[in-house]
Amino acid sequence: MAANQDGNTLLRPQAYRFLTSLDQQTRESYRFALSCAETTMRKLDDIDFRPFEARTLERAVLDLSIGPARATIDATSEAIRLLGTLGWLSDPGDDSTLAMELAHFDSSAVTSTVVTGGINRRASRTRRLEGATDGDPVPAGGRFCEEVDIELDRLGDGQLVSAGHVRFFCDVLSAELEQSRERLRQARGDCSKWGMISEGEEARRKSVQALRAGLVMAFNAVISVTPTEIFSKDPSELRRALAVRELLRDYSHDILLIGTEPEEEEWHLTELEEILRALRIRTIDLVLNPAYRDLRGFDRRNIQELNQSIITWLSAIDRDFDRARTIISGMCGLAVALRGIERRQILVEHDAKT
Repeated sequence: MAANQDGNTLLRPQAYRFLTSLDQQTRESYRFALSCAETTMRKLDDIDFRPFEARTLERAVLDLSIGPARATIDATSEAIRLLGTLGWLSDPGDDSTLAMELAHFDSSAVTSTVVTGGINRRASRTRRLEGATDGDPVPAGGRFCEEVDIELDRLGDGQLVSAGHVRFFCDVLSAELEQSRERLRQARGDCSKWGMISEGEEARRKSVQALRAGLVMAFNAVISVTPTEIFSKDPSELRRALAVRELLRDYSHDILLIGTEPEEEEWHLTELEEILRALRIRTIDLVLNPAYRDLRGFDRRNIQELNQSIITWLSAIDRDFDRARTIISGMCGLAVALRGIERRQILVEHDAKT
């Protein structure tokens, strides 16, 4: 599912108007960089790993490998190449060097493979699959995106940054994306289902953040601006964390409300069926929420495993009463565990300031 189906642009109109005071060559270079960055960010935003989480192991691994995992590797590679160009926008030095960089960057070259739920079945059938595994859903992590936001928070005070600082900053961003891309390639080579999902989401998210940061920093070499003056929907790490917290708070509250057994009476089998159906519907709502893509891979796997347990129980001819109670208990336990997002450092720091 595409996050930009409403057609809204990622960039504010003034992002281009900021460039009117620049000389023609520099202005056109910035315009081209903005256009390429927006195209690549849209492609990254359209990549969706969610439809593959509930698929059987071999089908998921095969479809992920030829779909969103490969698309993310390609798009991340384009982001890395564009970051290499951004470092020279404000001070090209040798004009031929900048012209060569721009001439060889083509955002339309990013893979056009379908990256949502639909997959080319003919391609799936012609590809061999060996050694499929569930894999590790926990990416390397770190505070890369938060540290990038801290760096950007220092901008917009009227002070310009040097061209050398822009190049150094973009080099740091590129190095981080290269590591994420290689981890995703490794997970793809290992035929790891949750490795591709978690590393893919991490690479996708970091690529969007890196392009955002690189553009803002490049702008601040010629004009003092903040991220919100360029992007219509600023995807800062704090905004993402706040959205995930709100999502998990509501989900946890609803699951505990649905799944807590009254003290004065015990559930009957028909009631258990209604409760499990309600838990499944609420979980579907959770997965369809755009903020779900920013949940940790470990939490997403637990959610999908419990959801699959509900499907299996509801599909059974002979339904086990105790098994149903165990599933409900597991869902409630997961709901409590998801509240642990409150301990995330970026949220603790935010709450301390407000």
